[in-house]
Amino acid sequence: MRAVAVRGNGDAAPKRGGAPPAGVGCVDVAAARDIWTRVDNRLNVIVLDPNHQGLSDVATGAALTQLQQYIQQTLVASSLTEREVDSLDGLTVQSPACSSGSLQLAIATRATRGDYLKPDGSIDHSDPMVGVEVHLLESFDRVGGVWKESDVQSLDNPTPSAQVV
Repeated sequence: MRAVAVRGNGDAAPKRGGAPPAGVGCVDVAAARDIWTRVDNRLNVIVLDPNHQGLSDVATGAALTQLQQYIQQTLVASSLTEREVDSLDGLTVQSPACSSGSLQLAIATRATRGDYLKPDGSIDHSDPMVGVEVHLLESFDRVGGVWKESDVQSLDNPTPSAQVV
């Protein structure tokens, strides 16, 4: 789907609603998995929809900007939609969003299907990242009583190191 992140969960049907409700207090692993899965499923519905509506319902900040760019540059510019199914291979809560902070999750996921579709529904091409596990640091913020994805960073890219002269 996106160069920055792979989305989806083949175990749950995509939901048409917005982001999951965001209560107060710390987030445990079960709640974090639910938040990630529900936001992820909604994102899959958005990229499959030719109108790509509802993005601001589940994303904010840097994540919203990245997703808007991806949709415009990769999908809209080529008149494509995207159908993706992924497995969530691992989830670790890095920061549990206590005291109204951001929820940060280390995610391991892999696309099991990733098709870019033409307007007639036929496959234009498949994502070469299908079958490759990716590792992400995803942040979610409470916005208006719901969880929204606020940032996505790849954990697979090496950190630049200082040059030794």
